Amino acid sequence: MRDRPSFSLFVVGTAAALFFALASLPLLATAEAPASAEPRRVEIFVDISKDGSSLRGRVRWTVQNDTAAALERLPFWLYPNRFYKDEQRLPDRVAPWIYPGGPSRGAMRIVGVAVGGEPLPSKAVTYAPFPSPAAGSGGVAGIAWIQLGFSLAPGRAVRLELEYEVDIPERRGRFGRYDGVVSLGGGFFPRPMADLTGVDPARPLRAALMRIEVEFPRDMGGVIHDVVVPPRPEAQTAAVGPLRLLTLGLVAMDRMDVEERVVDWGRVVFVSRRLLDVDESGSWRAGRDSEGVLPEGVPNIAQTGAAGRCLDVAQKTGELVGRRIGRGRLKERVVLVELPVWDRLAQPGPGAVWVSDRIYRLFPAKRALWFHDLALARSVTASLIWDRLVQAGHSAAPLEADLVGAWIAKVYSEEVHRKTQSMEDLVGFASFVPLIDNLLYAPQVPFRQVYARGIGERDDLRDEPWRFANPRPGGERVLAKLEDRLGTEAARELVADIAKEPLGLSPALSRALGEDAARFEADWLGDYPRVNYALSSVFDEKTEGGYRHIARVQRQGRPVTEPVTVRFIDEDGRSEDVIWDGRGQEGTVTWESPAPIDRVVVDPNMRLIEDPALADGHPLSDNTNELRWRPPLLTRFLVWGDLTGEVPNFDASFAMRRRYEVTNSFHGSLSYTTRGYGGGLSYFRHFGATRTLNSRRWYAGPTLSVRRYEPVEDAGPELPEETRFGATTASLALSLGRDDREYFWDPRSGTAFGVTALYGLGRDDDGRVVQVGKLLARGFGLWSPRLGHTLALYGGVMGLVGHPNAANLNTLSDRSLLRGFEPNETFGRLGIYGVCEYRHTLFDASSVSMPLFTWLQRFQGVLFAGGGTMSVPTGYAGMFQPERIFTEAGYGLRLHTLIFGVQQYLLGLDLAVPLTPTERFYEVETADGSMARVPRPSYKLVFGITQVY
Repeated sequence: MRDRPSFSLFVVGTAAALFFALASLPLLATAEAPASAEPRRVEIFVDISKDGSSLRGRVRWTVQNDTAAALERLPFWLYPNRFYKDEQRLPDRVAPWIYPGGPSRGAMRIVGVAVGGEPLPSKAVTYAPFPSPAAGSGGVAGIAWIQLGFSLAPGRAVRLELEYEVDIPERRGRFGRYDGVVSLGGGFFPRPMADLTGVDPARPLRAALMRIEVEFPRDMGGVIHDVVVPPRPEAQTAAVGPLRLLTLGLVAMDRMDVEERVVDWGRVVFVSRRLLDVDESGSWRAGRDSEGVLPEGVPNIAQTGAAGRCLDVAQKTGELVGRRIGRGRLKERVVLVELPVWDRLAQPGPGAVWVSDRIYRLFPAKRALWFHDLALARSVTASLIWDRLVQAGHSAAPLEADLVGAWIAKVYSEEVHRKTQSMEDLVGFASFVPLIDNLLYAPQVPFRQVYARGIGERDDLRDEPWRFANPRPGGERVLAKLEDRLGTEAARELVADIAKEPLGLSPALSRALGEDAARFEADWLGDYPRVNYALSSVFDEKTEGGYRHIARVQRQGRPVTEPVTVRFIDEDGRSEDVIWDGRGQEGTVTWESPAPIDRVVVDPNMRLIEDPALADGHPLSDNTNELRWRPPLLTRFLVWGDLTGEVPNFDASFAMRRRYEVTNSFHGSLSYTTRGYGGGLSYFRHFGATRTLNSRRWYAGPTLSVRRYEPVEDAGPELPEETRFGATTASLALSLGRDDREYFWDPRSGTAFGVTALYGLGRDDDGRVVQVGKLLARGFGLWSPRLGHTLALYGGVMGLVGHPNAANLNTLSDRSLLRGFEPNETFGRLGIYGVCEYRHTLFDASSVSMPLFTWLQRFQGVLFAGGGTMSVPTGYAGMFQPERIFTEAGYGLRLHTLIFGVQQYLLGLDLAVPLTPTERFYEVETADGSMARVPRPSYKLVFGITQVY
């Protein structure tokens, strides 16, 4: 670390002198903990490395013993250590987005400690793991205990100085570095636990009077809290504070572009590493009406740059908040910082608002971007009032700020967009597309909480220091529960009071709910209670004027009290929402109408969160007496072929399922290969545990298909001439299988197998009977020693009996088997095979965009080797003979892409080289009638969509 002037040289004035005096003088000891402890004080010195991979620092804490007991030691959070093995606990779909270059460890080390100016020996520091897996990697040192060497009495203060080092992981999130940007969203310096006894690690953060001095390398600038520090050609030092903060954010960039806009209520600043594309000519300001509300026609993203739209949304949000809370209560300057963050589109500070670099580069449809507007408006609102809540001493300031933000986001939707809508309303017409179907029923996309209907707000990362060690929810859930309990208007008034007075969340709840406030906090301010609702019965009673409809609703799981809406719809189309107050584990609601009942739906607006573990299948499948059919869903679309031989293969299937149905499905399929073409109809019964909300692990069922097999002309001499005719057959197959992969495109682990028995009957063009029986079995397993490296092993057996034509024989030649051989080269009746693949990430490519709103994500390499043996076409002999053993090796590339910036897709290209048999040829008839040998290609270049398993 470079030498710096001491803190006293740059602290000026009486306030600074008082600051040091209080830091060095002990407070009077008391027999009990003081009623209101002094604010903790901290001085932070940070030196960032030139490449942004690490930092060195010193931190001076003045900490008062605010407990009722004397303390021999003090606990400090080592927040970066939660990223030591972070990728191991992330879902398969999330890990590559957050760690594009593979595993990258975060770590914090304390290298020196002094108490009261006296250095402590290294043994004075001991370590303890994070208190729960949710907080960080199990077994990793997340807490440092500093042995003071004396007993710190209640009410007394002590001054500690810690020297430390931080390894910053290559990671797209609040804490990490990527593409020239270092994001440190708090926790980058050792911090005392809120509970100095260490008993309650989930206790909310305590505010502290913070001052920070940052040394930036040359050509690097950044944002400290909300202070913008432009890069300079020489190294520079920047200082901020002292400020009363819960935590402190720091961003460093190797280049910076800044756009500042003066607005009616203050200033809005946008900071980005990329060249900004602000287009004032396309700004929304030109289209406001007399009330200052934006028009229905929100500009298209092609006309307004992402930076310009961020500035517009922030400007309008400030106007909305000012009218409802009062401008005098708000910050007069909002700083937006664009960062490579892939868990949320926007998130509040403290200080600056952190905006994902993908916020307006996803789903370019105009109406789809409204969801992005609301995410940004919510975070801007929180930033506007955050500091005021902290200054008022609110321990729940982050939750309160987000609660107000969730309210203003609804106001933004109503007044700016002039409507509210869900993603289902927007894209339901296209739900036959897998991207849309998954988005609606089992979203596996980045930023899915933006599009998901409901109040769940699942957060796989919980990167914020004020949330990582506790189960506190987001503000949208709390707002929804307040609306359910108090009504929409009363709930909004309560939230406004929290922002205006400012009234703390707990006092506000006590004032509004009285004796029920404690129960409300227990139910809704921690982990969401595990519940599942089911419509247990529906029946009609005849009345003089028509019918009385009676519905019973059951709650499984934890006994909470939450209102449950039940929607009745009669056969004439009349509807009514009736509320069950949620008391008890079962409730009955009634409604009268002239016509019999048609449908009853529990929680039609999805304001409840139901636990799949308590349900048999999708937790919403038992919320109605009639599951409506979905549109046909495209479940498979495979295109592959040999580019060297220009041989295409195509396979597609559609599924028909009821909404939220994961037990029964009907399928239709079409396929075309060099061997023939045809289609089929299937029914599958799915059973066992669910692997996603859209599927179960086991399946079984029949398939009826019709297929035309073409004549074979270029086969080897072992294939009898009399079997090379074409034929049309019908077949009946029975299948049983299991698959526990949760993420199809690139899973890191999982196993699967499938067994199919088939009987086929048909005739050729001359009337000869073709009759076959087949048994096919296949299995695979995946193992990943580390992120970005996966071993895939798969293999199978195949057998055939009967009187087939040549094209109906089994073959080892397929992209999912041995991809280097011709289909007719490996014809036979009985065969076995096995393939091993080593998949590894080559490099990240997510900064590259492609046409049709597609972004590259990464390139993956696949080293593969496989082999198998097949009996002769006429019988079961010949297996394991040298000429019937087929082996190959090769290398492939996988291009992972994100369509519309969110939905994963994959393109593959494999170079496969056959190794044995060494003599490979087929026979063709020459002009004089003799047979000539023609050598087969020495390699195949195989293109495909989707992974090979």
